[in-house]
Amino acid sequence: MKLRTASTAQDKIDEEFAWRLKEIADLKLQTSLSLGDRRKTIIRSGVPLLYAHWEGFIKASAQHFINFVSNQAIAYRELAPCFIVRSLRGHIAGLPGLGSYAQTIAGVQHLLTSLDQPSQLSPNSPVATFSNLNSERFVELALSIGVEVAPYSAKWNLIDVSLLKRRNMIAHGEYLDIDHGAFIALCDDVIPLLRQFKNDLENAITLKTYLVSAA
Repeated sequence: MKLRTASTAQDKIDEEFAWRLKEIADLKLQTSLSLGDRRKTIIRSGVPLLYAHWEGFIKASAQHFINFVSNQAIAYRELAPCFIVRSLRGHIAGLPGLGSYAQTIAGVQHLLTSLDQPSQLSPNSPVATFSNLNSERFVELALSIGVEVAPYSAKWNLIDVSLLKRRNMIAHGEYLDIDHGAFIALCDDVIPLLRQFKNDLENAITLKTYLVSAA
């Protein structure tokens, strides 16, 4: 689906957030209604699910944002640098450290001769999470779409330890005992994290921060 208007893109991001919010709320309710070993089992299965919502929402909503930007037919000259890099990935695969200078020169030449042409940003430009969206990879992802990362810096421990490390322990068959209160707190921490990213993307659409004049 091509996201051509700001309202359509924002609605798509809202939808992506809403069903995840409902599922997290249902998960909290199920743990509260359960006792003993059943509660422990739900909590253990709930941790990987919370992580999945973290990675899944970041990836899906970022993809919706890229889809929207790609459908604005913005000239390279007007596009924020992060999106120029995305749109030219096929041409600048040879950036120093990644390939030959010949490829790099060809990429620069393409850019210089296309400054006033609509960018070739693909709506499917990849959003890489490597199935382990830690804070370092989140920073790279955020920078690649022009999202300011400083407001998230207080959440690195939540992302790397509370979510990712616990998820990996459970996924690898290790025993992890999390009490009910700690699990509810984790749910309550994840929701604002997702909402912040949602708001950042929706504000970027409204303020047109994907343009170099607004970046």
